[in-house]
Amino acid sequence: APDSLTTWTGCVLRDRGLWHLFYTGTSRKEEGKIQRICKATSTDLDRWRRSAPSEVVELDPAWYEELDLACWYDQSWRDPWVMRDPETGCFHMFMTCRVNSGAADGRGAIGHALSDDLEHWQVGPPIMAPGWFGEMEVPQVERIGDYWYLFCSVSARFHNQAARSALPPPVRTGTIYFIADRLAGPVGQAEHGQPAPGGGGRGRRVAPGHPERQLHVLPGREQRQQPVALEHQRHPVPAQGLAAGRA
Repeated sequence: APDSLTTWTGCVLRDRGLWHLFYTGTSRKEEGKIQRICKATSTDLDRWRRSAPSEVVELDPAWYEELDLACWYDQSWRDPWVMRDPETGCFHMFMTCRVNSGAADGRGAIGHALSDDLEHWQVGPPIMAPGWFGEMEVPQVERIGDYWYLFCSVSARFHNQAARSALPPPVRTGTIYFIADRLAGPVGQAEHGQPAPGGGGRGRRVAPGHPERQLHVLPGREQRQQPVALEHQRHPVPAQGLAAGRA
């Protein structure tokens, strides 16, 4: 089974009375080196039924890096975030991944797939591939005011060397966010490439009820939770030759 070894980060949403759990799976046969996006469903959030193998979402090598241990330690395709587009009604999936070109330490990207029914997915090019990080983990997307915000976690260990030299020290581990007018992009970047303070940023929430909402980063190692005001500053983000924001 694609999840016979581990089950990792994912998300849950409800559609037409059925709960859908999308999660990361790795298999014993592949020693956990290849990641896939798996799914289970439930009517009560207590008992879950694993979906058919045909519903497993795999990367498309046309855009994304397959397993290459000379380049990276695993095949990155995980942390699915699924949501319905309020304008079109279709579902978007965003995931942690790596593109198949560029410097090995800068291929981290946010992948993208579309579906009409949460069962059949069309994998497309990445929504974000700036060339700055080896990994861009645990993406989440929220609408705040007039803009869409894409949040993800980045590690100081996995900053691209060229990008690292261009950033003021210290290079941080934390949460970074990107801004778009449309859910599918194109995407701009805030905070000048540095993550928000407050730890690993493995989870976050957007506080309602205020025009300048705040991002709360869950505490990391020996760091307290800190609110970070979201700014409406947008800067173009290169996409390593890929069309950023294509759906």
